[in-house]
Amino acid sequence: AEAEATSMLTVAPPVKIEPTPGSETIRFTNYTGASLGGCATIGIIELQHQGNMDDAIVLLKNEAFRLNSNLLVPTQMNNKKAGNANTITIEARMLTCPLKLARGN
Repeated sequence: AEAEATSMLTVAPPVKIEPTPGSETIRFTNYTGASLGGCATIGIIELQHQGNMDDAIVLLKNEAFRLNSNLLVPTQMNNKKAGNANTITIEARMLTCPLKLARGN
């Protein structure tokens, strides 16, 4: 019975969050810089994650990459702790930008 109680308390290791190939190119900026760069807003993305901040950022970039965004402007970020649970909420504008800017002479 003691062995059963011990095995019931064993927690599965957390799932390793891996970046989607290509998502590492997504950057964070402010809205003014994005506007000056000729970027266009394509939507708002919201993420709620129970875990650490690094994994939340990887998940956010993975989803933004899947939605063809290449720049994020964070608008809201919260980290709430309740007991052992840590809930991170991130909201950001997704932007798409020209690959290269036209340059004058």
